[in-house]
Amino acid sequence: MATAFTIRFAEVDPEFYGDILLSMRSLFDLMVTNWYYRDLKNFNTAHSVFVIFHVMITNVFLLNYLIALLSTVYNIMLERGEYSYKALKYNFYEKFKSVLSDESGIAIMYINPPPLNFFSCLLIPFLCCQKPRPDKSTILQTVSHRVSKIIYWFENVAMCFVNFLMSLFVVPVIYFLILGRIF
Repeated sequence: MATAFTIRFAEVDPEFYGDILLSMRSLFDLMVTNWYYRDLKNFNTAHSVFVIFHVMITNVFLLNYLIALLSTVYNIMLERGEYSYKALKYNFYEKFKSVLSDESGIAIMYINPPPLNFFSCLLIPFLCCQKPRPDKSTILQTVSHRVSKIIYWFENVAMCFVNFLMSLFVVPVIYFLILGRIF
């Protein structure tokens, strides 16, 4: 493309199309729309046709390149994502296999995430109570079961209530901010 511009417009506009390197630089500027209109006397129509053709070709080429690049990156990330998901799932299972199959009731101390694991402190006094009762369960298992219910209700009901209160506080503020922007 640069040779066509050099051959056709070198005599008319030597500042931009005098040699092949200047033509390449000018065509790059055209491609990134960093150019201005120049009066080329009798060659205005030919120059406009060449410019339109060049911009269309380069834009199609760049769009095709962008699509190919995004497609390649998407496929690579899809493969890596599937592998990472399976690897992390396997690591999680291996890490908590002994905890999840625990029958003694101590497993609840490991499973809960940090904001809720402070309820596990309720189990510490019962760690030494491992004698089976008449119903074949230990005191630790019973307390562990009840603590898990406390965590469940705290996590779901109390947090929903806290979120509801926060939204009650935020909604009027947002309402007045929007009204302030309208008027």
